[in-house]
Amino acid sequence: MGLTNTFLIFINLVFFGFSFGVVMLGLIIRFGTKVAAFAWGFINVFQPFMAVIYPASILPQPFRGIAYLLAPTYVFEAMRKNLKGQSGATEFIYAAILNIIFLIGAIIFFRFMFNKSKQSGAFARLEG
Repeated sequence: MGLTNTFLIFINLVFFGFSFGVVMLGLIIRFGTKVAAFAWGFINVFQPFMAVIYPASILPQPFRGIAYLLAPTYVFEAMRKNLKGQSGATEFIYAAILNIIFLIGAIIFFRFMFNKSKQSGAFARLEG
């Protein structure tokens, strides 16, 4: 794996993490710090579907569909291809497209949750 592939892996995973963080921040702003523990643990719910440890192809068919909706699945599949000496360019492109879609969706979700928290006054209230 060359430096370019390592950079693409890093960038794709950072963008996914940033998008996920923006969604979790929207939930925390809307519902307060009571959901902070949920935010820390929620990414672990998706980890089995992201093909981190094993290929997505071994997942049962319904779960495979979920896996291919997540950008990190393509990143880790590309890493596996690169380790076999094959090109993972297609997977990196899919991951980048999904990351752009996720980032746009995360920003829209955050703005929606922020506006809802302002309307309900949850943003201005102190937690105690």
